[in-house]
Amino acid sequence: MADGSDKKLQGAFEHAVNECRRGAPKSDIMDDVTTIVRDAVEAPVGFAKAGSQRKGVADARSDRDYLMKKPNGEDFTRQDRRDIKEAIEEELQGKVSNVTIKTNAIQAETEPGYPDFDLVPADVDYKARNQTGFRQHKTLPDQEPLTKAARNASTGLRNVPGLKDKKSTPGYVLDQAAARAAAENPEAGSYEVFCAALNDPKIANQPAAKEFAKLAPEEQIQQLHEH
Repeated sequence: MADGSDKKLQGAFEHAVNECRRGAPKSDIMDDVTTIVRDAVEAPVGFAKAGSQRKGVADARSDRDYLMKKPNGEDFTRQDRRDIKEAIEEELQGKVSNVTIKTNAIQAETEPGYPDFDLVPADVDYKARNQTGFRQHKTLPDQEPLTKAARNASTGLRNVPGLKDKKSTPGYVLDQAAARAAAENPEAGSYEVFCAALNDPKIANQPAAKEFAKLAPEEQIQQLHEH
């Protein structure tokens, strides 16, 4: 595995990251979603970016995570969730293919050309398994602020073929590995942080990371560009 010090590879990595983020443009339907949600619960619900958007590691293929907050800290109810689900299904026919109520979020899968999205209630009146950890991952600042180098490294990790997996290596694990690598060497560039993060114990033992490590550095960056 390269150490990230090669200047030519550094430039190629930065280019690959920018291409990863650009991707194919998608139509944003969140203006419609906010109106639908507010009408469904009959309240001026506020929305704030969460997840990869908030952390600055989202690319064109990322889903859109939003924290929903009612006025005066009012709770969302189970009925609210059902009403929102049904309203999205009715109002966004042809754009949304499936809406699922999860313990901590309302998840929408969309048709090609539209971004998937998760709506996360800030406050609820029901018990939700692991809701604190989930909301912290989606909505609160990380303990280690993601520097530009760490953000770029996180984007690179998310585009290693097969590495990002919700069960083994979810996005926040990749973000944390990049943040740790950047904190250990604050002067490091994006590619150096990326290389160090790939050697993080929580990343290096994943099958996809092991396969990726077998490639020459130039081949690795080419895969990021293509993935």
